[in-house]
Amino acid sequence: GRHALPAPASAAPPASTAAGPPLGSRAPPRLA
Repeated sequence: GRHALPAPASAAPPASTAAGPPLGSRAPPRLA
């Protein structure tokens, strides 16, 4: 299943955020 993925979804940002800075606890997504 997808829950068996070695890395969480947060580790791989979606294409929508790919244009901006990578998602990280120290760097929030620039959506606003």
